[in-house]
Amino acid sequence: MQLLTISQNKPLKNLHLSVNLTELWAINCDLERVQLDGYVVNVQLEDNFHLATLKVKQPQVLRQLHLANTKLRNLDFLSNATQLIELDLTGMDKLSTTPLSSIFPKQLQRLSISSSLSSTMLPHLKNLSYLNILHNDMHEIYLRDNDYDLYVEDKAVVCEPLDEQAEADYNDFQMHCSYI
Repeated sequence: MQLLTISQNKPLKNLHLSVNLTELWAINCDLERVQLDGYVVNVQLEDNFHLATLKVKQPQVLRQLHLANTKLRNLDFLSNATQLIELDLTGMDKLSTTPLSSIFPKQLQRLSISSSLSSTMLPHLKNLSYLNILHNDMHEIYLRDNDYDLYVEDKAVVCEPLDEQAEADYNDFQMHCSYI
């Protein structure tokens, strides 16, 4: 099967899949538990506000993982997600205090994270080309070992661009830096 779309199924609380999929779309379903026994390449689970358990048996095939607005606390399986290039953790304020830097895949290219970011969470991400850090109350962020440096200081954003296309919105501290 290539694509399974089950979004907006509010009665759905548990999802256990043993099939191989290219894409899984289960957005806004009121899911509490998800177990993926088969391989899934792209997973969209955002806006499942009660999702507290996610088990991925084959994380090494994941390429995109969208978990925005879930209650997940543990993402240890990410350390084995060797193909993951896009990760969205926006609005996940329940993440454990374990530094995410120890589990972020090194090849990550796109990262969206908000509301739970601390200055120690960003690891050495040499391939990062997109960073979204909306709604963080941090004083400082430093991203190391990238081809370029990214530096953010308090509410007055100072961005040493990842390239000439970098953009920063100084009015509401929304920042997106990217390079081609």
